[in-house]
Amino acid sequence: MRTGRHQGQAGRHRAIVVLLLVHVPVLWVLGARAGWTLTHAVSEVVLPLLGFAALAWFARHPRLAAGAGALGLMYVSAVVVHVAGGVTEAHFYFFVAFGLVALYRDWLVFFAAAAFAVGHHVLLAFDGGLLFAQPYQLERPLFWAAVHVSFVTVVTAVQGVGMYDVARSVTARTAAETAVQRSEERRRTALELHDNVVQALATANYARSLGEDEMSGAAVSRALAASQELVAELLADSAVDEHMLLRREPAPSEV
Repeated sequence: MRTGRHQGQAGRHRAIVVLLLVHVPVLWVLGARAGWTLTHAVSEVVLPLLGFAALAWFARHPRLAAGAGALGLMYVSAVVVHVAGGVTEAHFYFFVAFGLVALYRDWLVFFAAAAFAVGHHVLLAFDGGLLFAQPYQLERPLFWAAVHVSFVTVVTAVQGVGMYDVARSVTARTAAETAVQRSEERRRTALELHDNVVQALATANYARSLGEDEMSGAAVSRALAASQELVAELLADSAVDEHMLLRREPAPSEV
């Protein structure tokens, strides 16, 4: 059974995959308005986004699926910048995507997305017209690309600290829940031991003191059966090696 945390992550991942698919017609329309040809739209929007969405949906490894979703969001941001002609406001889409990627709560996935954003700006900075629209940016594309990269670096650092704090909180909460569960299990075991074994042995001892040997023997038998059942229950979820059950010395007994 999946835990609540895993169910939440699966739900967020499905939402991101759906969001990637929603961007296909939206970017197609925006590309058509910008004068893109059918071939341009298919090669830059349809095929890449469908590929990212398919990998994110069908990949069996959770981190691979999350990575595909995260890189798909970064790719969407890059296409938004392209179709908008590099206007400054379009670059803000990267920060929206970073917020969505952070929902995965995975350091490696988040840093892979940040690396994509940095690589995108660094590579396109050599041809400023693909990245910027303002004249002052086109005059110094490498400088302004460095400014954007520094923003991405700050966002990555802040999100990294946030994910670290969340991870610590989750670990502490899990440890506390495990401790409470183990305490409850020990309490339940102690009560079962008292009710089913100790009480039966007390009855056997009292019956023997009265000379009721048959009643005493029956009580001892009940105590043994209860002990065996309790031990079997405690070991049911454990892989027990038969050598673990061998004693180095005989159990103490009174004659």
